[in-house]
Amino acid sequence: MFELAQVRRQFPELSAVTYLNNAAQSLIPIQSRQALLDSLSHRSMVCEERIRLRQLTELKTRKNIARLLNGSWEEIVMVTNTSEGLNIIAQGASLKEGDNIVVPDNEFPANLLPWLHLKESKGVEMRLVPSRGGFVFLDDIKKYVNARTRLLALSHVGWVDGFRHTLQEIGEFCQRRGIIFVVDAIQSVGALNIDVKECKVSALTAGGYKWLLSPCGTGFLYIDQELLSSIKPTYLSYLSISTEPEDFQFQIDLRPDASRFKLGSINDMGIGAMEKSLELILYLGMEQIESYLLSLTDLLAEGLQKKGHRIVSHLDPAHRSSILTFEAKGDAVEIYNRLQDHQVIVSLRRGWLRVSPHFYNSEEDIARLLEHL
Repeated sequence: MFELAQVRRQFPELSAVTYLNNAAQSLIPIQSRQALLDSLSHRSMVCEERIRLRQLTELKTRKNIARLLNGSWEEIVMVTNTSEGLNIIAQGASLKEGDNIVVPDNEFPANLLPWLHLKESKGVEMRLVPSRGGFVFLDDIKKYVNARTRLLALSHVGWVDGFRHTLQEIGEFCQRRGIIFVVDAIQSVGALNIDVKECKVSALTAGGYKWLLSPCGTGFLYIDQELLSSIKPTYLSYLSISTEPEDFQFQIDLRPDASRFKLGSINDMGIGAMEKSLELILYLGMEQIESYLLSLTDLLAEGLQKKGHRIVSHLDPAHRSSILTFEAKGDAVEIYNRLQDHQVIVSLRRGWLRVSPHFYNSEEDIARLLEHL
């Protein structure tokens, strides 16, 4: 187990605030903030040196993401947010009229709109899987899959209740059926251990500003090597091709890896901060982080039940995550405002309170939340 006091020193806000709202946006560690400042000083460098540093930082970040997912860095491209990653797949997958896409009906709009757009622009059928009690299981998904199903898209962890889909069994099902399996991982990567190879994931994308402790405008898209060549870039830039600008001969020579989807200059300051945040996450270890976060939500669930609050999140270990949502005993808005008055920060979603601790939170943070309910 990591040394919590040492970790918390990276997040000075915690001395004044009990921050339990990482499903909305995380805090950023000091070492990552310093990287942001350092990147500003690079602007005064000689152009070639500045470009070399930027490229090196981007490559190190791609390699760190690959380590986090058990993929290869060639399968990673940096994007600005989850929506960009999802749209790269949606527009590049060569889906046509008569094909269908299967998506749970309780997804965040970012994982619905790209597929709705295909329905309207190309006549692709969109099959919505109705949730049961707020949850969608593999057996529900199977009922909506047929011979024309080309793609299944879902969130690893639900944004409202923290329901965790069992990626491995869903991925194996998709692999047997030849279905592209697309995962929105913004509510899981950095909090839960993910192995894209073991789970047979075709593509996975996430923004960096939640569990990856990074600035807005940062994110990544993973595309499995076997799928990479069949996803066609919708847009191209000079960074999508292998040829250097001085040698360009009016030919499209796409890069052999996922960087073929890269559009121009990236958020180099944000990527620099992301690199340092990933270093911290990898140093602590994803198995240790996940285990610790589940222990915190266990403690929270126990305390909530003792106080008579109804837990909305699924409590089966297979479907647990670092998000715990509950229906408060009493007026939820009043309780939410009272928590804010005591500098305890959570989210209010659909009249429920959503609590989402990260690895820098403590058992004392959970106790303070319970105290002020």
